[in-house]
Amino acid sequence: MEGKQLQVSYIGYITQTVTLKSTEELTIKMIEDSQNLDEVVVIGYGTQRKGDVTSSVASVKSENFVKGAVKDVGQLIQGKVAGLAITNPSGDPTGNTQIRLRGTSTIGGANTAPLILIDGIPGDFNTVAPEDVESIDVLKDGSAAAIYGTRGTNGVILITTKQARGSEILRVDYSGYISTSHISKKHDMLNASEFAQLYPDYDQGYDTDWVDEITRTPVSHVHNLSLSGGTSRANYIANVNYASRQGIMKRSNFENFRARIEVTQRLFDDKVRLRFGLLGRSDWRESTVSGGSFRGVAYSQATRRNPTEPVRNEDGSWYENLSKFEYENPVALLTEADGDVKNTQLRYNAGITYNPIRDLTLQANYSYNRFVMNRGYSETLNHISARRDGYKGWSSVGSSISVEKLLELTAQYDASIGRNKFTILGGYSYNENNYENIWVDNWGFQDDYFGGWHNIGIGSALKDGKANVGSSKSLTNLIGFFGRATYSYDNKYLLMAALRYEGASQLWGTDNAWGLFPSVSLGWRITQEKFMQDQNIFDDLKLRVGYGVTGSQPRASFLGVAMLRYGSSTDSGSRPSFRHQTPTPTLSGKRRKSST
Repeated sequence: MEGKQLQVSYIGYITQTVTLKSTEELTIKMIEDSQNLDEVVVIGYGTQRKGDVTSSVASVKSENFVKGAVKDVGQLIQGKVAGLAITNPSGDPTGNTQIRLRGTSTIGGANTAPLILIDGIPGDFNTVAPEDVESIDVLKDGSAAAIYGTRGTNGVILITTKQARGSEILRVDYSGYISTSHISKKHDMLNASEFAQLYPDYDQGYDTDWVDEITRTPVSHVHNLSLSGGTSRANYIANVNYASRQGIMKRSNFENFRARIEVTQRLFDDKVRLRFGLLGRSDWRESTVSGGSFRGVAYSQATRRNPTEPVRNEDGSWYENLSKFEYENPVALLTEADGDVKNTQLRYNAGITYNPIRDLTLQANYSYNRFVMNRGYSETLNHISARRDGYKGWSSVGSSISVEKLLELTAQYDASIGRNKFTILGGYSYNENNYENIWVDNWGFQDDYFGGWHNIGIGSALKDGKANVGSSKSLTNLIGFFGRATYSYDNKYLLMAALRYEGASQLWGTDNAWGLFPSVSLGWRITQEKFMQDQNIFDDLKLRVGYGVTGSQPRASFLGVAMLRYGSSTDSGSRPSFRHQTPTPTLSGKRRKSST
């Protein structure tokens, strides 16, 4: 054995050739090949070399992510992708970033934001921790997103989490940070003396900065721990992330705990690869605004408040001017209300990959995602809603549960014949979502100690028939058959064509419950031509053109069939009246054309 050479290679790492010197145990440390990783981008249901991509796809790797304190995955690529607008519409530390790809593409449809897939499974920017992300790929045009049918009409964002690689027995990574924030620029408003000079009749003699009264200097901290390791046959990775964030607004607090574990096992000479993953998430946020969410109501009131008015009266009660319409004490709004929102998510996913021959890959993936939300909110008897509007101790409580199932089966064949390279992909997708929710609003409590959303049933409004009680349930599914073919000749002339045939349950009963979504894109790598070999201006110059059709599904179900429902009112003991409706929507198609 001594003197012979051993070649070691692994996807994502530099191939190494080692000369054996003895029969003793040999340790080889793999070196990550960042250049090789950069050449691979994630597309729908697979990957492709960056040089072969003919549609509009943007790829951002972890080394190019936005550095610093980010609250979700979306902010990692803020300003990194042309045409992708990622904004934070409020100062709420719990609010999701708002994403729009090339503007709003859907009006009134079930989805108005891009489809977000985490390792191929639907989710959002809060599903995984930003520190647990390896790369993010954005499918921007119709030719790239059409393979996802109605879900891809607003673009597709593919998030790839970190994976265990190599054969290290154990690797431990920890990262953490502490951050703060402030209002970079306040509105230029009148102070107390300026206001008194302009409006002397409204001068109350005080000097109050209302924005300062409701804001603070927040402190947030995030901790991330990752464990990975394994052997050449089995790998694992586990990630735990804890975040405690404070918003600039007082009483805007948020805690989040996320954990993920994934295990991969290779069998039968690497022909079979099994993968199992478990993801858990639990978060809590403080809510002091009706409806269980932070809406900036207190800030809006602070910007319009008279700066010569006091926060409290001399007896300690809140200073309010009940005669003015929509004029409320912002400090009282935050103080005389209490509430929180608790979210719990548990996601299982499993997959099997089988290579019966070298060029054929068969894959099956299944995921089960369960998301539960519980919320509660109460206003005290000193709240303006009780003093002005008569809603003594207005309270609300509600909960919802969403269960999403996804099954996808794919088969892909790759081949090379001389200068010709091509791939053929075919697959089936089944996506089901079961959603239920219930809520109760009540008021008319005797005090702030025994009522509220923790004991909502004792309010008099419910007994008097004035309270609001409701519940709903919906079950939707989406079935799709899809295929894609790519072709490359001499790494110069490129072609990709895809087709998806999809049916949405919301359109059951109509003549257009199924839709066909084709796409095609062409590319020409000019720098590979002989007449470009002597130039030193371009490393890689490629022209491409793409065309694709995506669609949109309606929000509500059963719009295309006759339905019976109760009328506006019924008398006890009488027979209910029914209404009949038969609208006939269609599965709309949207065409996009892109070229560069």
